[in-house]
Amino acid sequence: MAYLSLYRAWRPKKFHDLIGQDHITRTLVNALTRDKLSHAYLFCGPRGTGKTTTAKILARAVNCEDLSRGEPCGRCPSCLEVMEGRGVDVLEIDAASNRGIDEIRDLREKVRYAPARLDVKVYIIDEVHMLTPEAFNALLKTLEEPPTRVLFILATTEPNKLPATILSRCQRFDFFPLEVQAIASYLAMVAEREGRTAGRESLLALARAAGGGMRDALSLLEQALVFSEDELQEEDVLQVLGQAGWQYFLDLAEKIAAADGTAALNIVDSLVREGKDITQFARDLLAFFRDLTLARMSPEDDRLLAGYTGERRQALGEKALLFSPEGLVALIEEINTIIGEMKWSEQPRLILEVGLLRMCHLPPRLTLAGALERITALEERMLQLSSREQPIPAGQGKPPVSGGLKKKASGKIERKAEEAAPPPEGSPEAEEDAGGEASAFSLEEGTRAWRDVLKRIRREKPMLASLVKDSYVADVGKGLLVLAFKKNGEFNTGMLERRRADKAFLEYQLKKLLEREITIKFSARTHEGEAAAEPLTRDGPEGEAPPPEEEPAQEEKGGQEDLLVESARDIFNGNIIE
Repeated sequence: MAYLSLYRAWRPKKFHDLIGQDHITRTLVNALTRDKLSHAYLFCGPRGTGKTTTAKILARAVNCEDLSRGEPCGRCPSCLEVMEGRGVDVLEIDAASNRGIDEIRDLREKVRYAPARLDVKVYIIDEVHMLTPEAFNALLKTLEEPPTRVLFILATTEPNKLPATILSRCQRFDFFPLEVQAIASYLAMVAEREGRTAGRESLLALARAAGGGMRDALSLLEQALVFSEDELQEEDVLQVLGQAGWQYFLDLAEKIAAADGTAALNIVDSLVREGKDITQFARDLLAFFRDLTLARMSPEDDRLLAGYTGERRQALGEKALLFSPEGLVALIEEINTIIGEMKWSEQPRLILEVGLLRMCHLPPRLTLAGALERITALEERMLQLSSREQPIPAGQGKPPVSGGLKKKASGKIERKAEEAAPPPEGSPEAEEDAGGEASAFSLEEGTRAWRDVLKRIRREKPMLASLVKDSYVADVGKGLLVLAFKKNGEFNTGMLERRRADKAFLEYQLKKLLEREITIKFSARTHEGEAAAEPLTRDGPEGEAPPPEEEPAQEEKGGQEDLLVESARDIFNGNIIE
């Protein structure tokens, strides 16, 4: 008898022999037992998961002369005729080669005739998504109302390409990719039946390389058994697959964590000298870091890491602790970029080496929580330095933490806070504040200072400049400057009132130019000449301007977070991940 490939010799003969498709076999067995078979079935799923095998078992079952609990006997003439491929009433059609309307018209003509020898005529149309639109239209009516004793079984790997009119006329069954453990167990049984022994790691390597398909796994097993002499070892499997060994990935992960780019390049050089496929290595490296991420985030989940034995799972967990979860995600994104660049490059080794160097020196990813923590620590440190330069009198306690940091014209750093305690009497700060309140500045001075501020922020803060580009100084008072807008006054005013960090920045710039404390008030005035929405009155007692309205206390949670976020965006140049 001629030699048969393993995937043909070990093709399941009954429903209960199918691996990993219990939801399908149970439904079909119940339909056969209760005599509730449909006239058309659609089997869809990845390659090698049992679609054609299930179709052939179903073809035998509907014609079996000794059906037992929905399972074909495999001994009667009908079963033997179908199994040996002699059945003229069971037709397998490759839609990739017979995709035109002429072939479907021929099928429509032949389907009218009764079965020649079997009870039911079965049409198995493989890769049905390859049919042309005209062929699908010709098949519609026949598929909806076929003649008596005719069964259609359609199989495809891309059900999304089928018209909705075809899908609605079939019972659909989705075949799932097989799990690594299930494939490895079946391969162990096949190897034992073939009189060979295989190590557990070698079978797991074959199962992972199969990508969820049993047919691919059996083909790889057959190739590995022919390559090896005695017991099938993992080294033999890796040699057949052209893959790098487990230790390569562990060493490379350790070098990346240590930022040792030279050692990482030496590993690549060793792989090239051993004749390994660099592109395949990059894909395997992506899968390895995916498993590292799972081991880092879910170390107790056995199902996610089912492709590893206990010893290797422990080693995987140890290497995963060298990285943070955010760092692993960033490395996976980098490897994915490397694979995409290697696909179109004439020098894939160079792309891989440069990518590994980037991975070794990848900056840590900054999260929002981390940014807020760093800002808070920085502000506290600056406050401590300021306290050392100017001792705080006894009884006043620590200055409030809320608010932003400001730099005085003299070069000292002070804390800006709405509810900060007033400086002690007689101190230089108190005298400076008193002098600032006693002296006023003219509208012309304020206008010139504001023009200088606009020129500066156009270079340093373009986003802020877009909000204040149409503003002008509408009025001034003692320590107060009112800004109005020529257009979009209400919108710009609302945006600037919420961006407290930007407002503090503008007040600081005006303070340096005018050499006095400045509070900015925004008005919704639309153009010059009209009265401000909230005019500044100089007719009060003693000709003084009314005090500016108090802003909401920044001790409130929402206000503090908004100010910290705005400060963070300025400090870290927007490198914040929500």
